Amino acid sequence: MIVMSDSKNQARELLERALDFEAVERSAFLAGAGGNDVDLRRRIEDLLLAHEARRRFEHHLADTAVVH
Repeated sequence: MIVMSDSKNQARELLERALDFEAVERSAFLAGAGGNDVDLRRRIEDLLLAHEARRRFEHHLADTAVVH
């Protein structure tokens, strides 16, 4: 079993909660939920960008598969 540090657990929890918000609402959520931890907020924002890029790529693949 892998034991994650509190920081990783907090990041995972915030990421999951942030994904429940529309993109325009996430910044306000992270500002309140992340407190003054700028590094944590940056980490979550990077993960959200990666998540969005993956989502767009998957949609592109799905669209391409339908066309061909």
